[in-house]
Amino acid sequence: MDVESRYTGGLGYMMAELYPTTMYRLFGVPVGRQKGLMAPWADLLGANQVDVLTDGLRNASTRDQRKAAFDTLFREMIATARPPVPKIDAAVKLIGDTQGRIKIAELCDRLSMTPRSLSRRFRHMTGFTPKFYTRIVQLHATLGKINADDQKTLSDVALENGYFDQAHFIRTVHEFFGFTPRTYRDLADPLFHACMGRDAFLQDGASLCS
Repeated sequence: MDVESRYTGGLGYMMAELYPTTMYRLFGVPVGRQKGLMAPWADLLGANQVDVLTDGLRNASTRDQRKAAFDTLFREMIATARPPVPKIDAAVKLIGDTQGRIKIAELCDRLSMTPRSLSRRFRHMTGFTPKFYTRIVQLHATLGKINADDQKTLSDVALENGYFDQAHFIRTVHEFFGFTPRTYRDLADPLFHACMGRDAFLQDGASLCS
């Protein structure tokens, strides 16, 4: 497990790039249960860890030193993290490698797991069902393609990335975000675009969300 904390600006906000199973391994909380929530550090960290972070930030006077304080905290947490679950990490990797287009039946076959066992263990560690997570990854990858080439039609992007048609893609984007792909193209929210893979909006080359 490799964790690197990154942030831009002062301490207005700070985000870390974490593997989907890392929230559970570090904090005992599946990442899916934190979606849409702002969790105070003190609610996730032990008292000693809060002290480590606080002391590091108090003694920091530069951006790099503040970033290093978060890195130090994460490195210490990695040493005592919950053990990995190889098959679930493998499932996450397979879903990522196929950009969310792998079938659950194939995923089970390749991992020698039953659908019930995979679903139960995957959800326990990530907070998502495997099927829902494939949809997240597929959508993230597709929006990344829009970022890379905004001259392509939405119909072409949808078909090339595993959607039945443009209407299917539009419904999916609206389900997750409440707006259409065309609205997404016009958004000027730098944090949102960074999370979707378009990090050119951020200064200093900071890439937030993974």
